[in-house]
Amino acid sequence: MSRFPSAAHIASWAGICPGNNVRAGKHTSGRIRRGSPSLRTALVAAAHAAVRAKDTYLSAQFRRLAARRVPKRHRSR
Repeated sequence: MSRFPSAAHIASWAGICPGNNVRAGKHTSGRIRRGSPSLRTALVAAAHAAVRAKDTYLSAQFRRLAARRVPKRHRSR
């Protein structure tokens, strides 16, 4: 893997990293824009399969991260 110096570079090249915008001291997340749509689809399918699997390292990682996330809330107009 000499083409990419780190895993972050691979993720950026594949187009699966959301952008970060900083304006006036406020941090906002950007959209995922670039990359191969078929590669992104394959990676998302693999991630969903890993999460659905029982008693695996990746599903345990997902559960730990999901427990720390704020639940989705309804947006009012």
